[in-house]
Amino acid sequence: MTRSALARLHEIVPLKAIFVAMAAEKAELQQLRSETLKAEIVRMATLNERAQERIADLQGSSSWSAPLRSQLREARTCPAGLRLRNPDRARRD
Repeated sequence: MTRSALARLHEIVPLKAIFVAMAAEKAELQQLRSETLKAEIVRMATLNERAQERIADLQGSSSWSAPLRSQLREARTCPAGLRLRNPDRARRD
């Protein structure tokens, strides 16, 4: 081999090592991202399930209905005492 061929061979070996290290790091990052996404999906599913259970509990209990209706009526009233349009009725119009 000539000197230039040996010099190029010495340049290639470190470049190969860098490439292998970069490929390994990329695989680790992809694995971490995958695990993070899976954990986030599980977290969101748990939150959704809890929210659905809470909604079902609230809909099933009659004790909350009257105070909530009163609060909704108050929220629909303007500060000047004017009634706001009923959003439930607005959908039917």
